[in-house]
Amino acid sequence: MSGRGRMRWRAIRAIIRRDLGVARTNRAVVAPLVVLPTVFVVILPVFASLIARVEVPRENLDVLLRIVPAGVLDQLPGGSGSRLASALLGYLLPPLTLVVPVVVVMVLATDAVAGERERGTLEGLLLAPMSDRDLFVAKLAGPFLAALAVGLTEALVYATVVNATMWPVVGGRCCRT
Repeated sequence: MSGRGRMRWRAIRAIIRRDLGVARTNRAVVAPLVVLPTVFVVILPVFASLIARVEVPRENLDVLLRIVPAGVLDQLPGGSGSRLASALLGYLLPPLTLVVPVVVVMVLATDAVAGERERGTLEGLLLAPMSDRDLFVAKLAGPFLAALAVGLTEALVYATVVNATMWPVVGGRCCRT
């Protein structure tokens, strides 16, 4: 059933709630949504901040920091370990954390569509009194909203972890003046 009429937001919201509720009970969906953010937002930043407490040989540091622009290098803290940790935490790891919301969308969207067929509920859903457009919007809006929430939460947790672990190392200063 397709139509060019108004979108049925009540039906869309019902499908979004149902899809997210079903995904929340599926271990195969929840596991990557917990493990991946934990690795990128907590474990990697804590590990990188531990590097700040050791002295890195100058020749190794130069090789690792080649990808960091010269203007940025001048702003990094003094010790070799803290320079490396600051470059990792401030410039190299943050773009990698953007992978997490993409994975969230992929996992949830896959479960929202393929999971219907696996659970045997796809035929009933296709016969529901709603347009194809409404069904399409509902199946994509749920994963999008979840990815948005994960991305925002991830940014706050990352900033908190990095600040908490690096504050003692850099003495409250992020850059040399």
